[in-house]
Amino acid sequence: MGFSQNRRYDSLLAMRHGRAVYRKNRNALSDALFRRPDNPAFRHEKNDRMSELQGAFSDRLENFMPSLIFIGGAPGSGKTTVSRLLHEKFQSVMIDFGTLREYHLDNSWTKQSEKEEQMAFENLVFILKNYLRNGYKNIIVNDLRDFRVIQIPQLFEPEDYLIATLVIDDDETLRARVLDRARDSGWRDVERALEWNRAVIKRPAAANEYKLNNTLKTPEETAREIIDLLNLTGQLSE
Repeated sequence: MGFSQNRRYDSLLAMRHGRAVYRKNRNALSDALFRRPDNPAFRHEKNDRMSELQGAFSDRLENFMPSLIFIGGAPGSGKTTVSRLLHEKFQSVMIDFGTLREYHLDNSWTKQSEKEEQMAFENLVFILKNYLRNGYKNIIVNDLRDFRVIQIPQLFEPEDYLIATLVIDDDETLRARVLDRARDSGWRDVERALEWNRAVIKRPAAANEYKLNNTLKTPEETAREIIDLLNLTGQLSE
């Protein structure tokens, strides 16, 4: 039983048959839950049935998560806030890649370079693999540039990670977020943020990556959606 006949909803019963179904069909399941077709009637139907989808799974799965949770997306997409909510939920390690780079950069980042970024990324990979060797779970990583997000499948075993990439489907919404002075981030380059976001939307998803539309959701709703996705896809580790 699978998603081949109707990738959106006809496989609802298949989801109830165990984790093997989740693993085999994780990408189709992501399409079913998180893509936003232009047809308003479809979106209404999806919202009506979301509670049924979520109710198909046992509450005991809540405590099982992959070891690494990468939160991707352009500046202003909501990565930091959502990461903090997940960090609070799991009481686990959270690593902001920008903070890792600040250990060797000045406050204005005048010495940043491709070589420096590469060194910092190598440091990050070493740290994450060391955490894995020592049995840490639910490690949250954010603030990676998109080309680094795409490299994650080459560096970690499939069962060890999940990538949740936040996208914004309205340029004006992202523009307002980037320019919001209340944001923690000092990033104010609107055009680069818009270009980054468009490129993320356009490119194919990496292995174990799910693109979540974060345009109209609260941070709490998006964090809950990620937790549900972790359970639904069978990306589970004890």
